[in-house]
Amino acid sequence: MGSILVRNLDDDVIARLKLKAEQRGMSLEGFVRERLTETAAVSREEFVALAAAIRARSRPAAMPADADIRAVREGEPDA
Repeated sequence: MGSILVRNLDDDVIARLKLKAEQRGMSLEGFVRERLTETAAVSREEFVALAAAIRARSRPAAMPADADIRAVREGEPDA
């Protein structure tokens, strides 16, 4: 696992983060780790956009899958 160091945070920001962590019964480090993990998570919209981009870059199969299956079932030599 990696680690990061965030410099130059306002004292007020640190105090509010500490208060929120304390209210949840967490350490400051655990609270911030949880928030960063939530923030970095891929949203449904991002996932759909990524899938669409991958799909757009992919070439369609030369023959539909059902034709491949049918050819294998019928014993065609190049299937």
